Amino acid sequence: MLINYNSFSGATGLALNGNASLNGSTLQLTPDAQNQRGSAFWATPIAFNPDTSFSTNFQLQITGSRGTNGADGMTFILQNSSQGTTALGGVGGQQGYGSITNSLAIKFDTWANTGETSNNFVGVNLNGAWVGAVAGAIAPVDLNSGRPVNVWIEYDGQSDNLSVFVAGDTVTTRPTNALFSYNVDLFEVLGNQAFAGFGGGTGGATNAHRVNRWQLDSWTPTALLDSRTFSYNDFSSLTGIQTNGSTTQFNQRLRLTPDRQTQAGTAFSTTPINIYGDTSFQTNFRLQFSGVQGTNGGHGITFMLQNSRSGANAIGSNSGGLGYSGINDSLAIKFDTIQGTGELSNNYVAVVTNGNATKTYDWADQNRVGYLAQASSPFDLNGANTVLNVWVDYNGITDTLNVFLSNNATKPTRALISANVKLSNVVGSQAFVGFSGATGGTTSNQDVLNWSFRSSTPASPQTQPGVARLLALGDSITWGVTSKTDDRNRTAIPGGYRRVLWNKFVDRGLAVDFVGSETDGTSTNPDYQWANGGDKNHQGMGGWTIEKITANIANYLQRERPNVITLMIGTNNIVPDASGAVMLSKLSALIDEITRLSPLTKVLVSSIPRTYRDINRFATPEMEERQLQAVEDYNNGMPDLIQEKATAGKKVYFVDMRSLTVEDLAPRTDDNGLHPSMAGYDKIGQMWYNALVNPNVVGINGNTLDIATTASFPELTTV
Repeated sequence: MLINYNSFSGATGLALNGNASLNGSTLQLTPDAQNQRGSAFWATPIAFNPDTSFSTNFQLQITGSRGTNGADGMTFILQNSSQGTTALGGVGGQQGYGSITNSLAIKFDTWANTGETSNNFVGVNLNGAWVGAVAGAIAPVDLNSGRPVNVWIEYDGQSDNLSVFVAGDTVTTRPTNALFSYNVDLFEVLGNQAFAGFGGGTGGATNAHRVNRWQLDSWTPTALLDSRTFSYNDFSSLTGIQTNGSTTQFNQRLRLTPDRQTQAGTAFSTTPINIYGDTSFQTNFRLQFSGVQGTNGGHGITFMLQNSRSGANAIGSNSGGLGYSGINDSLAIKFDTIQGTGELSNNYVAVVTNGNATKTYDWADQNRVGYLAQASSPFDLNGANTVLNVWVDYNGITDTLNVFLSNNATKPTRALISANVKLSNVVGSQAFVGFSGATGGTTSNQDVLNWSFRSSTPASPQTQPGVARLLALGDSITWGVTSKTDDRNRTAIPGGYRRVLWNKFVDRGLAVDFVGSETDGTSTNPDYQWANGGDKNHQGMGGWTIEKITANIANYLQRERPNVITLMIGTNNIVPDASGAVMLSKLSALIDEITRLSPLTKVLVSSIPRTYRDINRFATPEMEERQLQAVEDYNNGMPDLIQEKATAGKKVYFVDMRSLTVEDLAPRTDDNGLHPSMAGYDKIGQMWYNALVNPNVVGINGNTLDIATTASFPELTTV
């Protein structure tokens, strides 16, 4: 984390200007007095190039004697003006920002000046302009209430998309949908560096403007582990595309369905793209609906990424299935022109997953179903001669998906819909990319006119010679989920047992490189911090079963090349399998695959935590008993299974965590009955640590884990 102030008590590294000061544990930009102005900047500039991205979250608080009538507001600023860290704008509506050149500001405006329409507004200003905004929205909470307000700002340097999220003080995880998005080339605005900070101002009306905490990180891809680019200006050639069902080539178009009833068609790139936790993509395509039923035609088109067993041959059902229903391990953007039961309208766009074209099932909260995001189209998708221009941008670092829609060739500055989704967790380690379409009783010609696609995965950090590489592998327990809120909003999970394990290594003076394509664990809670910033890489895949890990393990081992693996997996098999014997058989296959591909890696396999009885609300009492027994049989069968593998010469070890009970789980009222509490994660971290430092398992050699017997960089056996 580049900037990390959980409190500003005794803070260093900041340049304070005007009336700005450190006030107790807060950064105060203005006191509650008239005609004040203040700014504060982190003293070290952030390097920028055309692909630089950043993510920041902070908590602001505007309070004072005028109550909800106070003014004027405050700004988050990135600037590269000639004043550097001493830059300071004017009082009042300038909010300490006005006139600062080469800059971008997100303003939190509590006074409607001439030309402004709201005294509770969040907006974007550029180059010191301060009246109005180039983009923005009414704040979802009262900025002037005196209560803290949580803010998240994310910028994708490859797609140039800026997203702003705002919530009240009781919401500690980033909302799924952005308050607004704006397309801006920050490199063009700022140049090759920027100072990050805040501004604030008062006029005749007053307020104290404060920042309670602040975190910021930036990154610039310097090399790519993997990238794919392709472009079809038209479809006069279908080279590299697999067509299925009703899909044909028609007049240089990719026609997913003809204007006939009950059709379904798909088209996919014949070669899958690799997907990791930090893989990003951008795609642009044009769609058109036409046919004898005109604006009453149907049913719709999807753009999708999928990793189903059918690969490039996958095809879903017709009618409301949109050629997508039934395609598992997938994410789709649907353009729906027929209103089905419970759907928004006959003219909307939505994000759906796992082959369910009409809803997304939430396993964390079984009474909650809906879309990851949806919105009505701003124009008729089915309109006569309307050509739909679509841009989809996904940032794999921040897990932000933005969909832009226009009826002309100019990309809008604001996304139609935004969603927070871990693509790698949905599809796995690869995906076929393409389209689907379907008709039912109503019909349309449903065409794709052109298509460009680009994916990129940054190279992994350089290996540290002589330092053990540890891959934490598993499901959402490895991820660190501990509540339903976490399970839906993955941005504030404090890292579970991985944080505990890391801190114990640091306390012991051990250097261990945590590897994996996922990165999670940053928390604003001071009780859940990682020593020295922590190494938050892992391969904990929420909702994954044993067999899904097996299907994707080759790519993970190829990229990460771990010396040691900590494997806890099986919790998501309890309901579908309800049999310890079946689960053990699947675990055996996974161990065999890992040890075949990377025979020098030491694999530590643990038992899984027990669960509450009512984890499946559809289960009968008899089924509940079978599920509970499956956990006991699975855990109790592991020692013999692991011993069998070890006797066969595999570097596999059992880590016994059967002492965990339901008392170590998160409260049932705030979880789906599967995840440990923070105290439970503390126990798990301690047990992993004990095993890893045990000389009969891994042990210590110098200042790292003993990898002398497993080689510094184990060679991966050819798949």
